Amino acid sequence: MARRFAISPHEYIAFQKYVNHSINKKLPGIIYINGFHSEMQNSRKVTHLINFCKNNNIDFLTFDHYAHGLSSGSFTDIFNVTIGRMYNDLCKIMKHETTNSQILIGSSMGFWLSLLVALKGEEQLRNRISGIIGIAPAINFTENILKEAKEKGLFLDESNTMSDCFYHRQSKYSPTGTYPISFHFLQESRNHLLDLRNLGSKIKLPIVLLHGKLDPDIPYEETLKLANALKSDLNDDVNDVKTILIHDGDHRLSKEQDLNLLDKEIIQMVNRFNK
Repeated sequence: MARRFAISPHEYIAFQKYVNHSINKKLPGIIYINGFHSEMQNSRKVTHLINFCKNNNIDFLTFDHYAHGLSSGSFTDIFNVTIGRMYNDLCKIMKHETTNSQILIGSSMGFWLSLLVALKGEEQLRNRISGIIGIAPAINFTENILKEAKEKGLFLDESNTMSDCFYHRQSKYSPTGTYPISFHFLQESRNHLLDLRNLGSKIKLPIVLLHGKLDPDIPYEETLKLANALKSDLNDDVNDVKTILIHDGDHRLSKEQDLNLLDKEIIQMVNRFNK
């Protein structure tokens, strides 16, 4: 059952939480972070991970981003639907709803948000991240959407573009056939773009990247570039960056065989602390 975490007197983030009540509290918990326009309700990955965590005595937390699913807000509230807002909400819910170490599992945009916490979050949050798993990672994806919109004749003059302009992007995942993406969302996201040139020297965590070779939204080659960036010569343990390409995998990676593979990677990461 979803619960509410108050962000302000009139805003809240809806979340689901499972707490392991066994005596083994050394194991890190799991925070699952959805992608853009994805929700925890009716999500095969969320349902699977809840059952997986219960069966393995692992704490679990997931939530809906602002203006998503059961959380408050609307996509018409363009100045609040931003990467910065979603990053801050993730930090707040991690800080107030978890206490032990955590493995962050970020799907698509969720992986971008995970890296932002590992790079820019408060020290006490950064120190509690035990590892990160990316499912079809989509860091800096807003730049590709902005380029796409401009190719369609939108947002060509950024200095004169009204901040309330929307790009109604076609998507097979939307019941209406399109997703509204505001110019302000794309513009604000530039405050949070990650530079691949020095990424590996700043992150020293076990990282697993899962990507489908049939992903129509984010080419798997982008994950290969990301993996190489994370394996910087300045990184103490390059073997802690693992990339898995799934030959018949799509963007969501929610088929049973995909979820079973995710389980194996979680167990391997958790077992580092189960000694």
